[in-house]
Amino acid sequence: MAPSWVPAVSEKLSKREWRLLAERLGYTQSDVDVLQGGPRALLTHWMCCQPPASAAELLRQQLDELAWTVERDMVIRPTIIPDPEPKQEKPTVFLSYQWAHQPQVKMLWQHLLAAGYHCWMDVGQMGGGDKLFAKLDDGIRSAKVVVSCVTPLYARSANCTREVNLSISLNKPIIPLLLEQMPWPPVGAMGPVMSEYLFVRFFQRDNERTGDERYWPAAKFDELLMQVRYHAPPDRAVAKASYWQWSPSEQAQNKAVTTTSPAAAASGPSSGKVFLSYQWGHQSQVKALRDRLMGLGLTCWMDIFEMGGGDSLYEKIDSGLREACVVVSCVSEKYAASMNCRREVSLADALKKPIIPMIVDDKCPWPPAGPMSPVLTQLKPIRVGSDVQQHWSTDAPEVRELLTRMSPHFLEFSDRVTSQACVIA
Repeated sequence: MAPSWVPAVSEKLSKREWRLLAERLGYTQSDVDVLQGGPRALLTHWMCCQPPASAAELLRQQLDELAWTVERDMVIRPTIIPDPEPKQEKPTVFLSYQWAHQPQVKMLWQHLLAAGYHCWMDVGQMGGGDKLFAKLDDGIRSAKVVVSCVTPLYARSANCTREVNLSISLNKPIIPLLLEQMPWPPVGAMGPVMSEYLFVRFFQRDNERTGDERYWPAAKFDELLMQVRYHAPPDRAVAKASYWQWSPSEQAQNKAVTTTSPAAAASGPSSGKVFLSYQWGHQSQVKALRDRLMGLGLTCWMDIFEMGGGDSLYEKIDSGLREACVVVSCVSEKYAASMNCRREVSLADALKKPIIPMIVDDKCPWPPAGPMSPVLTQLKPIRVGSDVQQHWSTDAPEVRELLTRMSPHFLEFSDRVTSQACVIA
């Protein structure tokens, strides 16, 4: 139901004023044509479709710019101004999107909140005004990470481009979600900016239907959570049980018991670890490699199995690399382009950790293009290809080579790993 002041305000708006107001509130000409009731229909639609407090604030702001001052209307204006909202904690995720996709982004906001992440999301079509842009500025500045919901409309939007440019100027991490199938990088002014980023494909294919309201593949939401967690831990106070244990760390511990051979289990844990560095697109292959190595009694560090509630992933990665005896870099084209993977390789090199590059992408050249090339080019890669999962389930030559190259870095495991390599041979 529209507020009681709507009829009085609509009567005072001239035809020119209410059409200009509609434009400022983000309505198109076709939208205005549909609103056959004139200014009253406009105000009723606006107030009923937006959260009351925010809708009233935006409306008041636009009336100000149309010269609706306190002197002109002393009675109606105070009833439009909402009570001050209680001070809330700054959201850690800024959701940048184009208005046409607001229903999808609202659903994403709900699921991110259920996973423990407070999000900043505008609450209506964006009108002009310094105060509104100030809120956008404050939202981006206070956020730990910016999630860009990319579509062709988003790429063509001047306002969305401003949000992306401000995020980059403030050195905010950006996670692009591809809500629709489209060329990458996007065509237009946003193309050069987005070309540096890896996107998360956030639309379903025929074999990825979830059978519910979600429009994204389940695995891709997990990927988004992991990327967000690089920059901010979730808030357990708001996380729902269904998402709080989204990371399979507990299942990993159970799985480690079942996949470790009796002989390896009897000999106790390793004093060092194998750090598995990879890009999320190859997670299933790297999990298979981890199972194979743990079956030999080696302790492996893999991000999805190491995270607990409230952990900082950067801190975990730092400690994981410092404790590692050897780093296995699972190299692919996306791995070479990933900023986070570049950081892992750079830190491993700075710590003088032995790095064994393993090519897990048939299309990946050697050395890979990009900043990590100077570090990796001097190393001999093990070329496994995209069918790496099958390699680890069989005693392939690649397994023998990997074990042989790892064995010198594990003192108490050196004899056992070397003997295992000989048995495979």
